[in-house]
Amino acid sequence: MFATTLSGDQGVLWELNARALFAEIARRSPLGRPELVAATGLSRTTVTQTLSRLVAAGVVRDAGLDHARRGPAATLYEVAPDAAAGAVVHITRHHVTAAVHDFAGTELGRARTEEADAGRVATTAVATVRAAAEAAGRVPEAVVVATPAVIAADGRTIAELPGYLPPGTDLHDRLAEDLGCAVVLDNDLTLLARAKLALRSGTFAVLSLRDGLGAGLVVDGRVHRGGRGLAGEVAYVPQPGVEIGSPALSEQVIAHLARAADAPELLPDLLTAAQAGHRGADRVLDEIARRLAFAAGSLTLMLDPDAVVLADYAAMGSLPERVIAAVRREAGPLRIPIETSTLGEDGPLQGAAAQLAELLVDLVFSRLLDDGPAPRRSAP
Repeated sequence: MFATTLSGDQGVLWELNARALFAEIARRSPLGRPELVAATGLSRTTVTQTLSRLVAAGVVRDAGLDHARRGPAATLYEVAPDAAAGAVVHITRHHVTAAVHDFAGTELGRARTEEADAGRVATTAVATVRAAAEAAGRVPEAVVVATPAVIAADGRTIAELPGYLPPGTDLHDRLAEDLGCAVVLDNDLTLLARAKLALRSGTFAVLSLRDGLGAGLVVDGRVHRGGRGLAGEVAYVPQPGVEIGSPALSEQVIAHLARAADAPELLPDLLTAAQAGHRGADRVLDEIARRLAFAAGSLTLMLDPDAVVLADYAAMGSLPERVIAAVRREAGPLRIPIETSTLGEDGPLQGAAAQLAELLVDLVFSRLLDDGPAPRRSAP
């Protein structure tokens, strides 16, 4: 087995070694060659030769000398931020936000456009990315878009389901054509779950309430999208008091509940009014919490998660404590573990940035391998 592997294509072997080194540097930089040898199991010669090529290609760079260790000072290496740049975009019903990141993951520039017209989303997203790129002084080579829609496995197609964005590939195709780079679409709550994955492991669900109700799922440390991207679409899961086929919570549903109680129709205003003692707002928030509790119960029965993490408006004001009270009242035997997210509005952008980092690595290594055959080297 070992001999067979060594007799394979040298370019493939070099790329495997180079990616292993790069992954360690990206995860724990700055690192010296001794740490890289220990972490990857590659020979000192292989590490030295591979690092030399990565430095020459501008993928990693010299980060100075480590004078803290015993013996001769070792050169430290870190990710070269100028190797590539990309953009992340978050589309909501009310605004579009874009940020440009360098290869090391540092945000270089950001722009935001207030826009509620679904028919102009692509135009708005393109303009917002260009504004962020101008602020950053870098042109993105890849873009990851967090969208309030069910996205097919191809990362291009919006599913033909009722929602804010029209179905098909028009949004993807317009962005790719106008920006002239690779574009990947993903569900915003899936990316929110990916951002949370950087903070905890295991199995959990991120239950979000903003424009509507939805969830991002992580199973055994991996983001779970489902076969058609439908995993986490809990708004339409049947629950008491909600007509089958209708969403349990949405802006329209909350406004309807609020009008019946002579309370403010927007959720932030409801939270403020309830805090000021408005009885109608208090009743509406309790009903919202009850519906969130049933959604959390459904997720618990399906996933048996370590936690259901409340995010966005579900994590604001008095809603978390109301949800916990509703869980105890309505679903006590399930013992649903409720937590509150601290990611805030930037959660989907953070998850998109993690996905962007992988895209940029693939792009840079593809470009590096196209420069010519890898040099022959000693076996690992």
